[in-house]
Amino acid sequence: MQFLDELNNDFEQTFKTMFDLSPDGFLIADIKGKVLYLSNSGKQMFGFDDSDIEKGLNLFDYVYPDDKVIALKNNADRVKGTYKGFSEYRVFHKDGTIFWNETNATFIKDKNGNLESLFVVFRDVTERKKQEAELIEAKKQAELANLVKTNFISNISHEIRTPLNSILGYSELLKEKITNEEHKQYISGIISGGKSLSFYLYRTL
Repeated sequence: MQFLDELNNDFEQTFKTMFDLSPDGFLIADIKGKVLYLSNSGKQMFGFDDSDIEKGLNLFDYVYPDDKVIALKNNADRVKGTYKGFSEYRVFHKDGTIFWNETNATFIKDKNGNLESLFVVFRDVTERKKQEAELIEAKKQAELANLVKTNFISNISHEIRTPLNSILGYSELLKEKITNEEHKQYISGIISGGKSLSFYLYRTL
């Protein structure tokens, strides 16, 4: 790592100590993705050790296939200077398990301004993604329950209003034909009660 080689040993050790104390992972790779340095937290996150780095690791080999195309495109856009900010990818642990990584990266340039290496900061956001998925599912279930409730109320309203309107209509006709005042009062009570029920149904349903 030329940029570290140009620093004195004290500075280099200070940087490595800072990286190793952080819960976030840090790595330095060449512009093709070959890992040159990986912090202790990064090794623990992925299950790697120094021998893995010595054998040769390419950071893009551990990106989930469906996300790899996006990761490579984002990296190419970083080279052009058209992409900045955080990205989220599914990645592989050394043992094959899949987890979510949030990453941010920047290119390091040499004295002549040429791209020399890629500096990446990353963290495990698997638990956060799980919680987000649970919230999305809970929202879907709540929306479904609300839809079922709305449909139920609509159906109930229709099933009650239809016969109630018939009762009120026939009661009005019956009231006109009945001459007995006592019977008319009974009919009026039915009509009054029906209208009250209709009003409350309207406000409630």
